[in-house]
Amino acid sequence: MLPSNSSISDSILKLQYENVDLNNKVITDINLKTQIRYNYYDLISQSNPNRSFLSAGLSFSIPLPLGMRQSKDVAETQKQLLKFDQQNTTTQKELEVLNSIYEFKYKLAVHTLGKT
Repeated sequence: MLPSNSSISDSILKLQYENVDLNNKVITDINLKTQIRYNYYDLISQSNPNRSFLSAGLSFSIPLPLGMRQSKDVAETQKQLLKFDQQNTTTQKELEVLNSIYEFKYKLAVHTLGKT
């Protein structure tokens, strides 16, 4: 048996909420970068005409939690927008089905009246 349309919509909405929560977590902004660079200097000096060396680096960044309240507000607003969009889509589909039914009834009435 297939699940009902509302349970599928609720599941989709719940997954979208989780996606919004994951995108707005602080841990997603933590970065670790590595770098390796080869340097070559051609100096004019006679004692040491050129110099070359290899350098490596590691960069680690963590965001400061200064705008946490605004981030939570943005996440809640995104969730409300998702819920509104889902409700609007459902309403539009229901209106399209009703419109199709009314058109069918009208054409049926015109067809039956035309035969008599």
